[in-house]
Amino acid sequence: LVRAVDSLEAFICDCADDKAVMSDPRMRQKIEDAGNSVTHKFRTVKNAFLLQSDPLGNLIEVLIAWRNRVVHSTNERDVDESIWKSLEKHSANIASSYRGLSIAQMRSSFYESAFPSFKEMASLINATQKCVEFFDGKFLSQMDTTSYAANLMIRDRMLGKRLPKNANLCKTVYVHKQLSSV
Repeated sequence: LVRAVDSLEAFICDCADDKAVMSDPRMRQKIEDAGNSVTHKFRTVKNAFLLQSDPLGNLIEVLIAWRNRVVHSTNERDVDESIWKSLEKHSANIASSYRGLSIAQMRSSFYESAFPSFKEMASLINATQKCVEFFDGKFLSQMDTTSYAANLMIRDRMLGKRLPKNANLCKTVYVHKQLSSV
């Protein structure tokens, strides 16, 4: 749980640190204002990309709260009833997508303060990967490629890497090649 949540938070913060990737200054400010609250950082991005009732976003809400229950003594340790209802409404699709994950069993384990079962853990990690992939696609579709390319070139120069001779003329191509090699 900890590594999945930490990875999600790192992804969100890395995106917020680059204005070319997260171009909305209000979103970046909300993430900065969230401080140590992964819940608030996640909800900022979730709300921007309309995942409010999406089972994927709701599984991540459970993941974060469960991690907080097991590891932290924060007050972000519960899951709103509307999230559970939404997950129950989509339970057949969730079971199909996450190898038989039972929302009823997961909810029971959550409230018994038990550690997640292997299936629950694997499903929540899978949901985290899908969520990052979804957010990444949204950020890439909005990305200011010219600014991003300029930042890459500056970073590469600072790290002593050789740039292509035509990098200043073909910033978009350079970004595409950089992204393709990742």
